[in-house]
Order: sequence, then C-alpha cells, then structure tokens
Amino acid sequence: MNQLFRYTMLTMMAAWMILSTKVSAAIVDDVSSVSVSQEVVEEPKIEIESEKVTLKKGATKELDVDITTHEEDGNDYEIQWISTNKKVATVSSNGKVKAKKAGTATIKAKLSGTDVESKCKVIVKTIKGRKLKYGASSDRKVTVSSLKSTGGTEFSDNAGNTYTKGKKVGNFVITGYCTKCNSGSARATSSGKTATAGITVAVNSKQIPLGTKLIIGDHVYIAQDRHGNRAHSKVIDVFFGTRHGSECFLKNIPVYYAK
Repeated sequence: MNQLFRYTMLTMMAAWMILSTKVSAAIVDDVSSVSVSQEVVEEPKIEIESEKVTLKKGATKELDVDITTHEEDGNDYEIQWISTNKKVATVSSNGKVKAKKAGTATIKAKLSGTDVESKCKVIVKTIKGRKLKYGASSDRKVTVSSLKSTGGTEFSDNAGNTYTKGKKVGNFVITGYCTKCNSGSARATSSGKTATAGITVAVNSKQIPLGTKLIIGDHVYIAQDRHGNRAHSKVIDVFFGTRHGSECFLKNIPVYYAK
C-alpha cells in the first residue's frame, strides 16, 4: 500500500513538472515573440557654408546655409539669424551680413523650435586711408581707400564682378593722378578710354600691357593709361578724379594679376 501510494505521488509530481515546463516554455516563447519597434528619427542639421568671413567696414555678404532633415520629418523649419555683436556686424532675416565697424562677431543660424544651430565668425577690418594735402588750403583732398589688402580671397571691380588672385606682378610704389589741375574735364587715356576713378591706373606699358586687370589692395583696376615715369617701372598711378600731389603715398604695395 505504501509502495502504491509512493508510486502514485511520484507519477503526479513528474506529470506536474512536465506540465509546468511546457507552460513556462510557452510563456517564454510568447514573450520572446513580442518585439518593441521604436524608430529613432535623426535630428535636423544646419550648416553655414563659411566658417569665417573677413569684411571691410561697410561691406555686405550673404551667407549660404545647408539644411538636412530626415525624410519623415514633416516640420517646415525657419532659420533664425542672430549676431552676437551688432555693433560690429548685423545680419538680416535672409542671412545678409553688414560690417559696421572693426572687430569680431559671431553670426548664428538656428532652426526654429530646436537647439540646432551653426556659427560663422565675422572679422571686420577698417582700411585707414591717408589724406594728401596739396599747397593751398583750398585744394581738395584725395582719400586713399582699399589700397591695402585685408587678406580676402575674392576681389571686385566697380561693376561688382569678382576675381581671384593670379600671379604676382611685384611690389610697387602707388601714386595718384587726376584730371589736369581742377578743370573737371574728362581725361582721355593712352588706351582711348576715359579715365574713371576706381577703374583706371597708369602703368609702364612695357612691363604691364594696357588692358591688364590688376588687383591692388582689395580692388580690381584696369591698366588703361601710361604714366610718365618710364625710368621707374615699379610705379603705378591710380586715377582719382580730383586734384592730386605728385608725391608717392604708398610704397611696397603688392600687385597681382586678376583672374
């Protein structure tokens, strides 16, 4: 009797263990079949193409930006433009920077509703022109501007066309000339062009052919005239349109071909 009872108990325990194992396995299998799907959407990105910009006082430059968003990001982001130093440089709602005075400022482009932003360092330099005084106090003055480079990589002419530096022509003494005395009448050049301030320079045509575009400082000029200093090839006369003195006012200024 005791043996039969013991056998019955052992059989029931074995059956219970088998059933428990199956139930556990079923639960485990059921749990393992459940997966949590959570897609991680990448944050949008914004990048100002220029990390650093150097401008002359009064100059402007429009900054370009690239925006990258996830294909399922349906937000229509706006760009908020911020200047950390409005006394040095301001920025419009379209990303146009205006240089106000010498110094540095950081321009930020931020995506609205996010903390995502990009920065551009703006350096503003002031070109200190030299005023030339001539003879009588009634004589007019010529202010020399943009004849010293600010270290930029692009250079413009009077029409707003941009150029880059080509081969260096050499270092020159820069002098100024204008219409004869104070007559105010138009001055014809050796090339047949009318002398124009901001365009015309006079050169030794044996060294620099007429029609050559030259970068002096931050501006592009055209060799349209011949100067009288034939014995001095290292002289370039810049046409100003107002009365000038014959003395040279800037020495050892590097001049480059514009391309």
